[in-house]
Amino acid sequence: GFDHQCVKYIDRVFFWGDSEKENWCDRHVHMENGQGITTGNPRFDLSKPQWANYYRTISENVSSEKYILINAAFGGANALIDPQTEAIKHWGKQKGSESIYDMWMPYVHYQRKLLPLFIEGIIALTKHFSYQKFIIRPHPTEKEETYVSAFSCMSNVHVIRDGAVQEWLPNATIMIHNGCTTAIEAYFAGLEPICYAPYVEEDHIQTLTFDVSEVVREIDELIDLVGKKLRGEISLTKERRSKIDASIKPHIDNLNYNCVDKIARELDLIQLEGSPKFNFDHLNNWRDKIPKIFRGKIIRLEKRLKIISQEIIHHVGKNRKKTSLRNQMAARGKKKFPSLTMEEIMIRIEALKKVDPEVNHVSVKSLEENVFCIKRKSIIKNGSYSSQQES
Repeated sequence: GFDHQCVKYIDRVFFWGDSEKENWCDRHVHMENGQGITTGNPRFDLSKPQWANYYRTISENVSSEKYILINAAFGGANALIDPQTEAIKHWGKQKGSESIYDMWMPYVHYQRKLLPLFIEGIIALTKHFSYQKFIIRPHPTEKEETYVSAFSCMSNVHVIRDGAVQEWLPNATIMIHNGCTTAIEAYFAGLEPICYAPYVEEDHIQTLTFDVSEVVREIDELIDLVGKKLRGEISLTKERRSKIDASIKPHIDNLNYNCVDKIARELDLIQLEGSPKFNFDHLNNWRDKIPKIFRGKIIRLEKRLKIISQEIIHHVGKNRKKTSLRNQMAARGKKKFPSLTMEEIMIRIEALKKVDPEVNHVSVKSLEENVFCIKRKSIIKNGSYSSQQES
């Protein structure tokens, strides 16, 4: 927005980089000095080499083997949902002169030209280096079967969507992409990615993902570059790293520091009036009030009723197509943002303790599905702990 009146109620606005901060301040003339702080993004902290052992601990995906990692990003050309249908039926019109369709479809057409060329090159690469293991990770919004079918005859290729990219970076010898933001995360992890771009339309590329990568356009170039990297003939030079850093820094500031520390320091400086109390009682799940012996039966009944209701709605003539699209989008949402369990949180907390000794003595409470409250236990006089402090 532009100079929104609610800005005056915000104590701090944290920005990924100075470029975004300047852009925001230009549009919000009443921002006060010190209100906007450049901190970087915590996600890129988590891609740094210091967290490699953490990901090796929590992830079943990370084996002791090395592999060449290929991250695909063809959410337009290889979409789980037909992009034209989604643009017209779901998103409708934006405020302004252009519709979502007008803005989105040129990018889809670009990707439809690029995808077959990209797959052709990767097939040639995996055949040439048949002794190497390849992991292909489709984007969460892509159809996995496209790659499964294309590489079905390649025993050294594994198509796996599971896990965050950070889980796959520690054991990757080389990372290849087609213009995906995971290239930036790979760079933070210590790799110099390869961007294989056999077809380019400048208006539709993510420039920063190209800047952090060695860009090749031809299949022979790709095979030659991968061969040199495998043989150790080329590596990321100091000069090249400085050039990449200069491209990243205006947009992602935390190249050489952990932004969570900077954000925490800024939050500590905020003076709150009174002593705020946080109450999550409104999020308590109704199932918590039911004896455990009945919970399983009720949950199964609830799921069955939901399935029945969806089937009924699905077969109502006038709503059939609309409901089908809604269900497809819900299914895609679950693939892109899967659920979170108490067990997963506890596994991560235990792994964090091994990496960072300051992560200790915390309690976790489930508030509702996919919502958890994590508290740091405060030390009391007798040496025991109580969960009083919100973290």
